[in-house]
Amino acid sequence: MGTLMLVITQFRFGWAKPVPVNPYFLRGGGKTEFWIAAAGPLSNLGLAFLSGLVFRLIGDWAIPQKFMPLIYMLWFMIIGNVSLAFFNLLPIAPLDGSHIFRHLLPARYGPTLDRIEQYSPMVLMALILSGFVLKYSPLMFILGPFIKVSVYLFSGVRM
Repeated sequence: MGTLMLVITQFRFGWAKPVPVNPYFLRGGGKTEFWIAAAGPLSNLGLAFLSGLVFRLIGDWAIPQKFMPLIYMLWFMIIGNVSLAFFNLLPIAPLDGSHIFRHLLPARYGPTLDRIEQYSPMVLMALILSGFVLKYSPLMFILGPFIKVSVYLFSGVRM
């Protein structure tokens, strides 16, 4: 999928490999798997929070022009980490949101999710690519409000 996305969009998207987790080595069963899946988005939100904290502290001072790249770097760290967190929370396999969703649902829906999951990568690719074809991005329609509110909460700046 990574090579196809590079050819189609000229962005290096889809090159990450999922971390293999053997559930037999985990204590706590489904609860532990839930927290493993939530670790990625939570770490992204934590980094956005820390970047926003530094951004707000520095923003209160009169900054010399030579330090403006630092301000821009912090701003993009906030936007990038918030965007990654909410994108990763989408309940579409192989994203972490699908694992979280699976553990929030009753176990009787597991076989149904297994059947649907085989089509998830194609749905995900269609969502991503549709933003290049359509005049609007369905992903930004879904994720945009969450991203804007979170960026404002972390940075104090409206997008």
